[in-house]
Amino acid sequence: MPILALRGNVLFPGVILPVTAGRKKSIKLLKEAYKKNFLIGAVAQCTDAEDPVYEDLNCIGTAAKVLKILEMPDGNVLGILQGTRRIRLTSLVSTTPYLKGEVVESPEEMEFDKNTATSEDTAAIESIRDMYEQFVKNSPNLPSEATIAIKNIESPKLLVNFVASHLEISTYEKQHLLEIVSFRKRTEKVLSQLTKETDFMEVKNHKQKKDKDDMDKQE
Repeated sequence: MPILALRGNVLFPGVILPVTAGRKKSIKLLKEAYKKNFLIGAVAQCTDAEDPVYEDLNCIGTAAKVLKILEMPDGNVLGILQGTRRIRLTSLVSTTPYLKGEVVESPEEMEFDKNTATSEDTAAIESIRDMYEQFVKNSPNLPSEATIAIKNIESPKLLVNFVASHLEISTYEKQHLLEIVSFRKRTEKVLSQLTKETDFMEVKNHKQKKDKDDMDKQE
């Protein structure tokens, strides 16, 4: 499978992600994949290597469709990717004209259904939905459209992956979330991280409001 090495991004199954490609190999791959409509493997780098080899890539990645490409004025290409399923990269077999690797499927655990979900599972999913909506409202860096998107996601797995993709955490931490096979454990981890971010945002907003009130009083 052709491999797109991602720097600073992790693609989750089901999630749509814009990525900017500046390297010649990546640009060529995105253009060909879009034109010929073939799947690629989106794999996050674990180093900052400009010309990555196998050791510079994480083993777990995501097969993806290239939904659209946009050529930018600076020569870069913006690719809109949609993850389909998890894959494991076992080796690189070619580096020209772009990276190609041997991959195998790396299935995730199935999401909860009516027969397997406990009351705690259901509560965790709804907490992620409600908390993320509130987080978007309180965050100046996130578009309000994200709340519309989260309301329209019915699949618990896509909901968890969508929020994981948009958490303000490091690439390393997102990669760790992608590598969790257990859907229940990934849900718990995403909820825990989202709770931390929400609490931090509330404290930050409260402090900013207090500082503004103090300045208004001084005037």
